[in-house]
Amino acid sequence: MYPHHIAIDQARKCDRISIVKKSGYLGTTTSETHILTLGGKDQKDSPWLGSKEQYRTSAKFVGSELQVRVTTTGGSTFTMIYSLTPARDLLEEARLTDRRGVPVLAKRQK
Repeated sequence: MYPHHIAIDQARKCDRISIVKKSGYLGTTTSETHILTLGGKDQKDSPWLGSKEQYRTSAKFVGSELQVRVTTTGGSTFTMIYSLTPARDLLEEARLTDRRGVPVLAKRQK
């Protein structure tokens, strides 16, 4: 297991969101930042999950979940789902097509 840090900030007008993810493994920390306009429209985005290619991303709220749909340059898609647990910790889950991934829990900082 290696430490994860995920921060999601919503802009004042509630039309943009930024996601900052940091993780460490074997003494190396990697970071990625995504600044997304909400509303479900495709937009250019930085790489996800350690990739080097530029992706297209759309982001929207579905109920209480933030759903981020990511399309690779090769046309593959996956969806990142962000939600809060009852303890107000952040849960991140990757979904490939209709298959659920293993959720990652980011504990709330106190």
